[in-house]
Amino acid sequence: MIDGTLSGLLQAARFTVQNPRGGARALMAMRLPNSVRWLAFGFVIVGSSLLSVIALRLSPAGTDAAIQQVLSRPIGLAATQGIVMLIFAQLMARVGQLAGGKGSFSDALLLLTWVQVILMLVQVVQIVLELALPPLADLLGLLGLGLMLWLATNFIAELHGFTSLGSVFAGLVGTLFAAGFVVTLLLVSIGGV
Repeated sequence: MIDGTLSGLLQAARFTVQNPRGGARALMAMRLPNSVRWLAFGFVIVGSSLLSVIALRLSPAGTDAAIQQVLSRPIGLAATQGIVMLIFAQLMARVGQLAGGKGSFSDALLLLTWVQVILMLVQVVQIVLELALPPLADLLGLLGLGLMLWLATNFIAELHGFTSLGSVFAGLVGTLFAAGFVVTLLLVSIGGV
């Protein structure tokens, strides 16, 4: 699927956006060893964190103080993002299996890593737009969120062999809300926030 060049990466990303289930199928068919999957996962965590810090440096001075504090600590940001992605990969695998799917954690991690690579490409374009046309950068951010949901829905469907994208999307949104609620309860009980 990816030939190791920037051109190959961009072509694979474009193919995946145009045909998410085909992209997911091709990626899983590569049967990459777990060591490669974990290496790619580490790369996207570090790369995404660095891009977020760069984006913060370019953002207007009025950026929310809490966001500035989080992004000013790249190691903490990378650790947090890594934990969130691991939890999401686990949810992708386990919730899908509970619904009768056949996907594994290893493939869920691979697919989630690929989603993050595509979102990093969007983030690079967004940083460039922030320098040239800031309002378009904000619009691209919203489009990136929609793209993430579109890819995640299709990837989960392909991972588990589901046919109904509507049901998968409803399950995805429900799982995200439930996970957010649990995390909020934990934060309140731990820190009294």
